[in-house]
Amino acid sequence: MLLWIMTMLLPLRVSAKREILERRVTKNLEGLMENRAIHITNDKIPSVNAIEGYDRKANIVYPIIYGGDVSGAVCMMEDENHTLQANQT
Repeated sequence: MLLWIMTMLLPLRVSAKREILERRVTKNLEGLMENRAIHITNDKIPSVNAIEGYDRKANIVYPIIYGGDVSGAVCMMEDENHTLQANQT
């Protein structure tokens, strides 16, 4: 399955991108994708581990559905302070 990682306004180094792409997704993320569930972290819903061995969690997970099948997910990851990055314009 395809996994898109979004980190708003903070471009990752090429080596960091490669490190993320070479890791596996967690069972938690696989479950969200298989159930076609949209996950949005708030005060009552915690963030989820999305990538094995990666210290930042996903605050938003949105499955990618194409032709009726799940082909991956888009994840908005925490910043280095473990918070959702604010929209800075």
